[in-house]
Amino acid sequence: MLSLAGCQVLIQASSATIPAYVMQCSYLRGRILDGIDRVNRNFLWGSSESLKKIHWIGWHKVTKLKEEGGLGLQTAKGRNLALLAKLNWRFHTEGDVPWMQVLRKKYCLGRRLNATNPTSLPCSSLWAAMKKGMGTFEKGSRWLLNKGPLRSLIQGPLSREANKLEVKDFMKDTGWDWNGLSVELPLDIQMLIKATPIAMTSRGCDKITWADSPQGTFNLKSAYRIAMGHEEVPKFSASWLWKANTLPRIKTFIWMCAHNSIGVRSCLMRRGVCAEAMCPICQEAEESILHALRDCPWAKAIELLDWLSRNGNKRSTSVTLKPPWEILFLFTVWNIWKSRNNFFFQRKRLNQQLHMEVLKQSYEFLHCIASPRVMTQRCVKRIRWEKLPDGWMKLNTDGSVIGSKGVAGCGGVIRDDGGNWISGFTKRIGITNSFMAEVGLKGGAVVDVFSNAQYVNNVISPILYDCRLLSTRFSQIQFHHCYCEGN
Repeated sequence: MLSLAGCQVLIQASSATIPAYVMQCSYLRGRILDGIDRVNRNFLWGSSESLKKIHWIGWHKVTKLKEEGGLGLQTAKGRNLALLAKLNWRFHTEGDVPWMQVLRKKYCLGRRLNATNPTSLPCSSLWAAMKKGMGTFEKGSRWLLNKGPLRSLIQGPLSREANKLEVKDFMKDTGWDWNGLSVELPLDIQMLIKATPIAMTSRGCDKITWADSPQGTFNLKSAYRIAMGHEEVPKFSASWLWKANTLPRIKTFIWMCAHNSIGVRSCLMRRGVCAEAMCPICQEAEESILHALRDCPWAKAIELLDWLSRNGNKRSTSVTLKPPWEILFLFTVWNIWKSRNNFFFQRKRLNQQLHMEVLKQSYEFLHCIASPRVMTQRCVKRIRWEKLPDGWMKLNTDGSVIGSKGVAGCGGVIRDDGGNWISGFTKRIGITNSFMAEVGLKGGAVVDVFSNAQYVNNVISPILYDCRLLSTRFSQIQFHHCYCEGN
């Protein structure tokens, strides 16, 4: 019989992937999408037409990303919309391929776009499917602006003077100047535009990039999050379990514990299945998850997630022939649960040699399944500002952002070979991620980006071009990474 982890792998490899070919160019009916989800949901929890089982955790939680508290599965509707968003991405980025030329000449004509109700006009199933994925595509994509006309970027009436303006007319040496625009932009839109990199020296057309991708290319995982509205989901506090060094079935069991959803009496009583919450073994306390796994009703109460993370999230740095504590602990929790189930359902006596069984399984896992541990050598390095050779100057730069994606800023200091101050600067970038905050300095923080001539990135290409052009004007220049304490 397959475990929950085995069912998860089979769903990802078969039933969730088989419809993907059709989903790439068709929007399936809601009844079909719900049917696909029903099949996957029942298979995951072991339900069938004749045998109904408890679905311990809701499908809306299961289909979140692992770092957000789910199993990494996807709903059929969300995957369909994400794949159609990818089709829209290809339509805007693949150039003049034949299929795109046919669709443009058929559906992107001025008469059709300027019709009273263009969405109600007849169209092919492919174009109708692309319109379904257009919302996800528009939310996830961003235009990388050059110095083109402003008219193409704004919908609605503009004055005659504003109609002649270009993007460069709002770009000043000190930042963006919105006074010349007759339309008042919201503050959050201004912050997003402010963080958009624009080349100061190059010429070219606008480019489209994917907002949540460091490379600027389409990301299906990000598109699925947008399609499902999971853009602002908080991080799962027990996400460490997916990196735990143990069996997959134990990981999924700990995942269910973290969601407070396994077959103990307190959980069953919450679902109306059981009328008695007292532990049937000790008859001293309510059978909660913490009580069942620790079997310690007299010990002081602590939170389940804290107890699991403090013991299962420890990392051993030394190489030893004995199983480390994080392996022993997770195998102990698993075997305690199995022993209790055998006592209830198979009428077996509680195993008095459970500790020996745990030790045996841990040894077997350590030497047969776990990845070999390599001795790690620690090197103590003194971090300080390094003195330069005579005649050199150093620019130390750094950037930071509030959260994973918020208001960002950067700054830098120029010193001579004696460490004397020459100049410095600070800059408020806007709403972006930490990668863009560091690259937004126009030099120095992301060393590999500037040192590798083959590196291509749609998001930072304007800044990258400017930095490489600027570096050619120096007779000697070097890029080095240093720790922020050495700035």
